[in-house]
Amino acid sequence: MSGSYRSLAEWGQHPIDVVIELAPITKMISRSLFFCLLLALCGFMQSSAEADTNPIVLSSNASELVDLKAELQFLVDPSRELSLGEIFLRQNEFQPIETKYIDFGLGDFRVWLRASLYNPEDQTGVWRLDTGRPFSEELEIFLKYADGSVENVLSHRVTDAFSERPLNQRTLSVDIEIPRNETVQLYLSFRSSSTTSLAINFGAPLAVSDAKNRETLIDVSLNSALLALLVLALMFVSITGWRLSLAFGAYIVSGMLYVAHADGYTAQLLWPDVSISNDALILVFMLLMSASGINFGRVLFVFRDVWPTYDRFLMAISLLGLFFALLAYPFIDVVWLMVLAYLLV
Repeated sequence: MSGSYRSLAEWGQHPIDVVIELAPITKMISRSLFFCLLLALCGFMQSSAEADTNPIVLSSNASELVDLKAELQFLVDPSRELSLGEIFLRQNEFQPIETKYIDFGLGDFRVWLRASLYNPEDQTGVWRLDTGRPFSEELEIFLKYADGSVENVLSHRVTDAFSERPLNQRTLSVDIEIPRNETVQLYLSFRSSSTTSLAINFGAPLAVSDAKNRETLIDVSLNSALLALLVLALMFVSITGWRLSLAFGAYIVSGMLYVAHADGYTAQLLWPDVSISNDALILVFMLLMSASGINFGRVLFVFRDVWPTYDRFLMAISLLGLFFALLAYPFIDVVWLMVLAYLLV
């Protein structure tokens, strides 16, 4: 201090000196309090980061599906290099899904989804997560438990054979166990060269199986109708002519292949043990269907006779579709080339 004061009276006689001497102390105390408050706030944010989503209270009802999308949040990783640990540190970057469907468009990025799941039962429960995707470039599902441990319950790569899946389902699915009276954090990471849409089914294994069986029934009905049309085209070849029947047959067959492959039947039934990029084949079958459909249209309306210029234009587009179909599989990672290919479908 500027002087030595022996009594309170002397302090009162020199108020300015007292203020000057106490100012650094007050400043130090204020900074210390602010620093402690900041640390406390950071700790609170870190401890509650994963509680930003409302936990989905699960039901043991075997016939009930759970609306997982309602509480899902997403984060897009353009670099595709963020690790799970780095994702844990970016909890405040997750956003709610406000669109009607889970779809993030076409792009060279990785999507992370998260949700909190609470098992209110007094015993460990088993629920099935069906992603709705037959295959993907990469897809992983993690569970983070209350004690901080992490389990990778599903890991899929584009060249994995169908027989390597944990469940014999045409779409990527996994059964997850949640301990009694516990909340776990679900993290789903994926990227795809064809589409980023997910038609998720979540619930008791029986409920999810029933939903998939209903989808299978619809698929069988659709393909049966397409097969019936193909048979009719072959039966009436003498009336319609071989050119029109062949064009129509090619369109129907490519459509059947696309539907069967996009829904996972080809990998499950035709080549379950073969390691190929099934995700890239989706675009191949789409291009074949598009090219054959354009060709069928030009033959059906006899553009070669009534509008030769337009007929040549349609033929060029059809051949271009076939050309891109040949390139789609080996060059699926060339983004600009695949964008051009998608313009044809």
